[in-house]
Amino acid sequence: MPVFTLANLLGINVFWRDDLRDAGNWHPKENAISLRTGLTESETRSVLAHEIGHAVLGHHCDGTRAEREADEWAANMLLSARMVADCAKRWPESPEKWCDELQVTPDILRAWMAQTENYARASQHLQS
Repeated sequence: MPVFTLANLLGINVFWRDDLRDAGNWHPKENAISLRTGLTESETRSVLAHEIGHAVLGHHCDGTRAEREADEWAANMLLSARMVADCAKRWPESPEKWCDELQVTPDILRAWMAQTENYARASQHLQS
């Protein structure tokens, strides 16, 4: 599902700002997400999914754990084992190409790969 559609279905307002230091922010009191103007398509998709992750997971503050959880949530929402395995077959030595093909940031791909169960499922697809 497209991330803007998901935000809309969840009743989350998304708006763009020129003055953001971070790529995006979740504002729980306003049920809104702000995105920095000028993000690439992959950055927009990844950052918005990450911020939706904060919303869905009920985060009201940031911190290492909350950021990791939001990255994992976004990665699982945007990627599947088959998608990652297909990229690995096509470009075995070029994970940066996987990011381009999957339209995600390297952080999101790393978060997906760091989850043992995801890595195992992708490995199964590679063998088929």
